[in-house]
Amino acid sequence: MDPMQGLSESEFHQPFRGAFLDLVKCHFHAYKTGRVLYHDISENNFMIYQLGQTDKDDSTPGIKSKWTIKEPSHGILNDFDMAVILNEDGQITSDPLSQQHVTGTLLFMACDLLQSQEIRAFQQRTVPAIPKGHLYRHDLESFFYILIWAASCCDLSTGAQLPLPSQSPLRSWSDGNWDAFAAKICFYHGCLRNYELGIRPEWQDLWDEQIEPLFAMFLVGLNAQEEAQIDKKTNFDYATCGGRITFEKFMLAIRQTPPGENPIT
Repeated sequence: MDPMQGLSESEFHQPFRGAFLDLVKCHFHAYKTGRVLYHDISENNFMIYQLGQTDKDDSTPGIKSKWTIKEPSHGILNDFDMAVILNEDGQITSDPLSQQHVTGTLLFMACDLLQSQEIRAFQQRTVPAIPKGHLYRHDLESFFYILIWAASCCDLSTGAQLPLPSQSPLRSWSDGNWDAFAAKICFYHGCLRNYELGIRPEWQDLWDEQIEPLFAMFLVGLNAQEEAQIDKKTNFDYATCGGRITFEKFMLAIRQTPPGENPIT
């Protein structure tokens, strides 16, 4: 049996949380230390390893895994085909024209990236301080959407990935760039409870403890960015929405201590 499981196949709630945290940290260190930006955050690119669970052999009658103690789970980030290399200034080292080409899985793509190439080019001409291309915070936004997706269609009791309910508003996130963009804008402006109604009951605590705080972080950050664009501010940090969407802020929102800070009490 393959010792790795897909993100949606984790059998227990805590292993999922631990593996997800590993993925966020791994992605950050690849970006910060390796100068690699992943670019395509989706459930298909995450794997979970849990000693004694994902590697047990139940295929032969009478043969069971010798591991009876639940070991910690680990998240694995795989498939770096879409990743890009950054220079010392954090800029993509590829041809500048390719920075306008957006890649990713539609369901999990950041709002900014769902806008047409023409709109994004116009914004950058109007406000030159707006960075081109894919940013680190766009991947953080995709991590956030992974949590919402998992809470909506992953059955933790069986480890099964279920189809999205027919009435799930998440379905509109895969309906084409413009429809997905409009649906995500609606998500941030009064539709949050519609999504909460669609989650599975076993995910309610994760919704309360992580998804809602992350929602608040992204709402504040994206609103600040929009206001800065309207005012054509040139001294606003568009890469982090004025410092509001960062790895450190993401970690604090999910009740984790960022590296180098005092433990949360």
